[in-house]
Amino acid sequence: MSKRYTWIMLIALFVAAVAAPVNMYKVPPVMPVLMDVFGLDLTSANLLMSVFAVAGLALAIPAGLIVQRIGPKRSGLIAIASVIVGSALGALSSGTAMLLASRAGSDLIEAGSAQVQRTVSVVSPPSPTSAPMT
Repeated sequence: MSKRYTWIMLIALFVAAVAAPVNMYKVPPVMPVLMDVFGLDLTSANLLMSVFAVAGLALAIPAGLIVQRIGPKRSGLIAIASVIVGSALGALSSGTAMLLASRAGSDLIEAGSAQVQRTVSVVSPPSPTSAPMT
């Protein structure tokens, strides 16, 4: 792989690594608005934030096995796709159930976000690996 491809991959992974936490923590700043629009009580609104932790606990071991089986490149792509699809579903949701499902569905990002450094080392040839990793 070329050095240019390595840097393009690094930039794409960096953008994804920044966008994923922004997606994960987008609820707290807009929680009062969500409570008004969807008519949520405080408990239901807090569930929108904590569904990531619950889904992470439930999916940690199966996701690790899947990542090990399909590799870091594919798992990263699946993780990025799940964030995009989950965010789109959340933006288009008209009810609490769909919003909650979109938040739980985009939790697959946890499986791929830990693979960023490994993916850079896999897609980089041995000589320029140290440049993107520093």
